[in-house]
Amino acid sequence: MYMKPSIPTLTIAVLLALSGSAVFAESPDEEPVKKVIRAETDAYFNCDADAWAATWLHDDTATRTLVANNSYWSRRGWDNFGPEMMKSLRKSKPVPVEVQSESYIIRIDGNLACVEYAQQLKPLGSYTNVVAFSRECRVLSKQNGEWKIATQITHNPDSFTAARNIEAALNATGYQLLAQKKTKEAIDLFKLNTQFYPNSANTYDSLGEAQALDGDKTEAIKNYEKSIALNPKNENGKAALAKLKQ
Repeated sequence: MYMKPSIPTLTIAVLLALSGSAVFAESPDEEPVKKVIRAETDAYFNCDADAWAATWLHDDTATRTLVANNSYWSRRGWDNFGPEMMKSLRKSKPVPVEVQSESYIIRIDGNLACVEYAQQLKPLGSYTNVVAFSRECRVLSKQNGEWKIATQITHNPDSFTAARNIEAALNATGYQLLAQKKTKEAIDLFKLNTQFYPNSANTYDSLGEAQALDGDKTEAIKNYEKSIALNPKNENGKAALAKLKQ
C-alpha cells in the first residue's frame, strides 16, 4: 500500500510560525546557519561520524526524512537514527563527491531557522558521471548560542524519472543480495540491468564487482573493461581492474 508521506510535525509548526511575516530582513545568523548545514553534509560524505553528530540536536524532537519515488523513510528522535548512522559512517569509506548548494531560502525567527535549498552531487573519479539533484529542507534550533539541525528532509525528484529509477532500483537490490551472501542471484540481477541499460557504465561496474566476489576473474575483467570504456573517468573501476589483473 502506498501512503502519501506527511511533513514532520516540527517542520509544519516552524513553517507556519515563520510564514507569519511577509518580509524577512537578512539576519546575521544566515551564514552561521549555512555553515552548520555545510558541515553536516561534508561530515556525512567524509564519513566523519563525530563531526556529523556534532551538527545535530540530540533529543526526541530531531527528525530525519527521505522522500523518493516509492520510498519514504523517516525517523523521529536522535536515538532512533543518530547512533545507527554514526556506526554506519565509521564502517564506511569517504565518498569523493563535489557538493554544490544554491537557491537558499532562509527564514529565521528567534532561535528557530527554516532553510530550503537545491543540492547537486557530482561524483569524482567514480563509475558514473550521473549528477544527482535534490531539494533540501533543514530546520535548525539555536541552543546555548549554537545552531543545531533539528529536522532534515531530502526530496529526490530524479527518482521519479522512470528509466533512472528502474536502473537504480535494480542496482540497489543487487547490492542487497550481495549483503545477504546471495552472490549468484545478485549476478543474475546485475546481468539483467546491463541488458536493460547497455550504455550505463554503472551496470557493468556492479556486475564486474559481483563476479569478482564470486571468483570469476575472467568475466569480472571483461565487465570492468566495458564500464571503463563507457566512462573513462571510472577510477574505482580502474583500480579494481588493475587488482584483478595482478
